[in-house]
Amino acid sequence: MTKQQNVATDWTDIAVTIDGIEVTGSFSVDGTDWMTVRMTGGGSKSANGGPAAGSVARLILCELYAEANPAKK
Repeated sequence: MTKQQNVATDWTDIAVTIDGIEVTGSFSVDGTDWMTVRMTGGGSKSANGGPAAGSVARLILCELYAEANPAKK
């Protein structure tokens, strides 16, 4: 038996500033508190959102940006 995937329909726009660069994206939470965060320009992650979904989404957006733009040594 496979797990049924819930389709997110309502996306909330978010933005964070990292080193003076505005990073934008959006997130959606389904009825089971499972959330998907996607960064404008590519990249997405899913996680359990819960009551602090907006804050969690911003942290994940920072993580997506860091993965897409690794620090130069």
